[in-house]
Amino acid sequence: KINNAGNVTKTRQPTFLVNVNGDSVHPNLPTGVTIINFGSEAYDVGNNVSSVGVFTAPVTGKYQFNTSMGFGNITASTTLLEVFIKASNREMRGCLQNVANLQAGDYQSFGFSTMVDMDVNDTCFVQVAVTGGGGTIDVIGGSTSAPLSFFSGTLIC
Repeated sequence: KINNAGNVTKTRQPTFLVNVNGDSVHPNLPTGVTIINFGSEAYDVGNNVSSVGVFTAPVTGKYQFNTSMGFGNITASTTLLEVFIKASNREMRGCLQNVANLQAGDYQSFGFSTMVDMDVNDTCFVQVAVTGGGGTIDVIGGSTSAPLSFFSGTLIC
């Protein structure tokens, strides 16, 4: 639609926002890689996101993805936290963070955005890798109206 001011809106454009629906969804992240379960959906135009937060591209194109992850109970033995936006064609690594200097129990938030080329039926999701100190770190969900851990995306072109 184009309104009188010349603004264009595409009401069927694939776009979504999902968030972790509680702090107990990912308690005590283990050392290694964990796929993040984003079980709470704010919106999903086109119903392209699964119940756990995996996006499936309905059409081939360039997609913008954003994520922010809140972590708690980080221990001094944690040496690295990495957040990935993992798509079928690309694995975008963001917020590579050496956390050895944090005080035990500190909270940390990581966020980043990227554009990814996707083909029809390609998937995209968020995962976290913990090196050292696994078994204590929690993903902090926040609330539905003020999420700390979320994943969003939209078709750009």
